Amino acid sequence: MNGRLGVEVELLAPEGSSRRVLAEAIADQLCGAVEPFLFPDAEPSKLGGTALFHNLTPGFRIRDGAGAIAAWVVDDITLQLDLDREAPPVEGWWRVVSDDQRLIELAARHVDAALHLPDALARLAELFGVVPEPGPGGMWRLRTRDGQPIAIAAPLPGARHRGAELVTAPIEDDHERRLDELLSIAVGLGFTAPAEGATHVHLDAAPLRHARTFRRFAQLIDPLLGDLRAVLELNPRCVRLGAWPRELLTALDAPDWDGLEWPAVQQRLDGIRITKYCDVNVRNVVLGAPDKDTVELRILPVHVEAAAILRAARLLESIVAWAGGDDEIDVDAGLRSALGTLPLDAADRRWWEERARSAISSSRGTGDAPAS
Repeated sequence: MNGRLGVEVELLAPEGSSRRVLAEAIADQLCGAVEPFLFPDAEPSKLGGTALFHNLTPGFRIRDGAGAIAAWVVDDITLQLDLDREAPPVEGWWRVVSDDQRLIELAARHVDAALHLPDALARLAELFGVVPEPGPGGMWRLRTRDGQPIAIAAPLPGARHRGAELVTAPIEDDHERRLDELLSIAVGLGFTAPAEGATHVHLDAAPLRHARTFRRFAQLIDPLLGDLRAVLELNPRCVRLGAWPRELLTALDAPDWDGLEWPAVQQRLDGIRITKYCDVNVRNVVLGAPDKDTVELRILPVHVEAAAILRAARLLESIVAWAGGDDEIDVDAGLRSALGTLPLDAADRRWWEERARSAISSSRGTGDAPAS
């Protein structure tokens, strides 16, 4: 790797364990410490009139011996098939739910993840001048003084403590060793790949923040998605994937596109619904999100060996590098042809060419496209 790398690996704790166990083991290895916090996510609502429920669930920030953040271990609500939905909550595990993202962001700052309910809600309740109201099954409700809902906190059901997404801080150098150090701890504790599991890799977004480079990147990636899914061995049970909106790709065909400054690119793309839930997530490239300024590849299966992750990251890195250059690729010829032009080293090129020969031929031979 030539630059910074971030990795997310979705894992499942063995029965009787939890993501806290993994976080504490990593902190011990690094002679560091664990900081509980509340991790935000959202899931579709089954209630009419409410599109999403926003969740805060227990997560764990890991600092190394020098106090720097090394990793996080958090929940992922897409991991469902391996969990017993009828399993009772485990003592000390709870979540906060609201239908208002603004309130859930406020709760993330003022609910104390290190405490038990209802004490954890005290600071948030104080902001509104109310007290938590008990409900059935260990639930606690916060409402304004005129009865408007703020949030609900309740024990975490369905063995949700076993979901464990390991998220690295940006890795600057010695990428394989540093990543293997984290993954080997998870493997040693018996953590495994969930049924819907995936690995995501993040590279710096800055090289793509030029109109011409971004256009070339997108216009290479989009027609090659089927081939990329095959060679990267996309887990067919993965969810929250898909192609970019066609409006994005149409915008790139504007005759004056390549001459635009980046603020003008952002203005052109304003109003196009670009979500993170794509095979290749460019949302943060376009928005310039300061806390995650990356391009993200989301279609790898769970890998617990760093070498496989690094190989895929270098493939993405080579596509970004190609997009910033002048070489042309015939996208109609597919990924196998493109590999000859991408700036890969010899060993990686041979590996991907062999992988492409078998994987792409197999997927086309059966007529089946990987599921999303």
